[in-house]
Amino acid sequence: MDRRALRIAVLIVMVSSILAVTPPPSSALATAESFGVTDVQGARGTNVMVPVSIANVQNGPIISMIFDLQYDKSVINLVDVQKGDLTSSWDEPAFHTAFTWGARFALVYDGSKGLQNGATGSVMLLNFSVSGEPGATSMMSITNIQLAGPDYQVGTAPARNGTFITSSPDSLGEAVDNTALSWTTGGAANWFAETTTYYYGGDAAQSGVISHNQDSWMQTTISGPGTLSFYWKVSSERNYDWLEFYIDGLRQPDRISGEIDWHQRSYALSSGS
Repeated sequence: MDRRALRIAVLIVMVSSILAVTPPPSSALATAESFGVTDVQGARGTNVMVPVSIANVQNGPIISMIFDLQYDKSVINLVDVQKGDLTSSWDEPAFHTAFTWGARFALVYDGSKGLQNGATGSVMLLNFSVSGEPGATSMMSITNIQLAGPDYQVGTAPARNGTFITSSPDSLGEAVDNTALSWTTGGAANWFAETTTYYYGGDAAQSGVISHNQDSWMQTTISGPGTLSFYWKVSSERNYDWLEFYIDGLRQPDRISGEIDWHQRSYALSSGS
């Protein structure tokens, strides 16, 4: 073998050696655009569901998560925890409330499906009882966010924190600007008066937070003939959770789902009540 051939052979051996010892690049850690809660309010003596949501999963799938929630136990107290829209097939969530500052939560998938890239929605529903006086507030601060992928490498995501406000026990009639009618509410969670999101007048009626296969309703009795008009909006899981309107037990053709802003609906009512 001549010197040139020898140099080529040595070079090939050296390159092969470098390739053999170079470690594979580590996989990117699971993350998301945000993870946390939003502002919520509820009246003293009621229970309120607080969704914990994730936005735009990245480097997925995510198969388990752990996080802490700090809150004021003189204002709200954790009663139980339910799975969210994105984790309905996962194992039941675990939680521990013995901490003076709040609670720690853990959730693991059932082996069939993790959270895929782009997934956005609720991962857990926290059921709080409200004990604070009207006007009392509690920060809801998410910390220690741990998101694990199939290799159990742990990533995290930016926290989205919220505030819980103990609302005044305004009536539904005041919330919908019609106190002449008698309003009732029921289902898995009651409707309530709130002052955070409204079309006009500084308040509106909002449905209670519900889980899968549950409903929340409010109703009244009106004597016709006449025209019934109202404004409505919805923020829900598109094409799965619906805001619907019924007359005499019959669902009207209009129903909304997803992210729909305030708009007016009007219905002609026949004679009778």
